[in-house]
Amino acid sequence: MKIFAAAFLTLACAYGALLLFARLFAERIIFPAPPASYSDGGDIIYLGLPGGGRAAALWIPAKDSKICAIYSHGNGEDLGEIRPLLEEYARRGISVFAYDYPGYGLSSGKPSIKGLEDSAEAAYRHVSEKLGFGDSDIAVVGYSLGSAAACEIASRHPGIRCAVVIGGFSKAVKAVLPVNIIPWEMLDNSSKISQFKFPAFFMHGRRDMVVPFRNALENYKAAPRGLGRLAVFPDRGHYGLPDSPKYWDEAVGFILSGGRPNRNDKL
Repeated sequence: MKIFAAAFLTLACAYGALLLFARLFAERIIFPAPPASYSDGGDIIYLGLPGGGRAAALWIPAKDSKICAIYSHGNGEDLGEIRPLLEEYARRGISVFAYDYPGYGLSSGKPSIKGLEDSAEAAYRHVSEKLGFGDSDIAVVGYSLGSAAACEIASRHPGIRCAVVIGGFSKAVKAVLPVNIIPWEMLDNSSKISQFKFPAFFMHGRRDMVVPFRNALENYKAAPRGLGRLAVFPDRGHYGLPDSPKYWDEAVGFILSGGRPNRNDKL
């Protein structure tokens, strides 16, 4: 009996230590911000954030475009690294506004969930109030970690045009753990997706080892019926989806059309 009690106590202490570690260091694990890959060449916009911080942003307009995509990037990148991607969106007829989270690129502060959400809202406000786009002409696009920022904007502004989630997780903890061993969640995308009032497009590599494919299925199933579309890239992982021509045909077509949901799409 004493052996079982000692074993139970050991397991309880180990589990308690795991929970403490997760609580203290979760945001550091989620946000390993890389060093800035760019400098301010005069085209960087700075968005004011609560508490006096600022987020670096970039506006790339497309000629004669009436649609703007707010692009939220992934974890190990910043505006400098994604600039060619943004320029390709503009070349294909979609104006794009992108930004760095606190602690990324030239943005001030330290990475955090609150910082991600604050910078996402600041980006939306700039596009809406400064650039003059109405909600029906605003799409949100989020890749990987940026899926949380895109879903945050979408949950606050249900009148937007559509959402495109690329390599996105359903829940941040569940993205990396096959079972729920931590009794709380962070960045719960699927719950927000379940409340969407507009079309949503989920694009995911079937071989994704960073954010396993099950996350895409959970997000897709969470979308209200008739509003979700799923594109599966059988030979792709977490990276390189934009290298596929079909990525551009499908993503751009979806945004420009305002979404054409089809519950059986595979690419």
